[in-house]
Amino acid sequence: MSGSEIMFVSAVQRGFSKASFAVDTNTKMILACDCVDSNHADVKRITYLIDDLAGSEFSISYVVADKGYDAEYVHKEIWERLDAKTMIPIRNMSKPSKGDTSKKARGFNRRLMGCNFDKTAYNRRPLVETVNSMIKRKMGDVVYGKNEASRHKEVLFRCIAHNIRRLMDLGCVIL
Repeated sequence: MSGSEIMFVSAVQRGFSKASFAVDTNTKMILACDCVDSNHADVKRITYLIDDLAGSEFSISYVVADKGYDAEYVHKEIWERLDAKTMIPIRNMSKPSKGDTSKKARGFNRRLMGCNFDKTAYNRRPLVETVNSMIKRKMGDVVYGKNEASRHKEVLFRCIAHNIRRLMDLGCVIL
């Protein structure tokens, strides 16, 4: 895949399992999945997805995510390890002075991304929510595993099943 855009999404499923996906927005295929059994902040789990993507042979041009992933180290890791641009809206972390409506970003990488923010690339982010919806609609939104390991396996198998379905829809696999 050349020049794919990937995005991150988190889907909370019953049983307190939470899955974070890296999705190719061109094909709606899941490239990486991380599952955890507690309510961790999304930004803390993104490093596991970056590890999976850095070890793969995907050519990634953009990483698009929502404001929850706006942290200096996230931008730095994506740029250094994936050699990709980030399109993450800047969170307003400081109080603006009176009459100042500009957003203040701390950190070199966050400021650089703020200056080069591409709205058309960011507009592909809803496609990740589409993938989340596809999985829940086709396979249900309830995780039935009794323990942590079985819930994680169930979420991962749903990701694999989703990718197989997408390959069939794209005409790459004929059964």
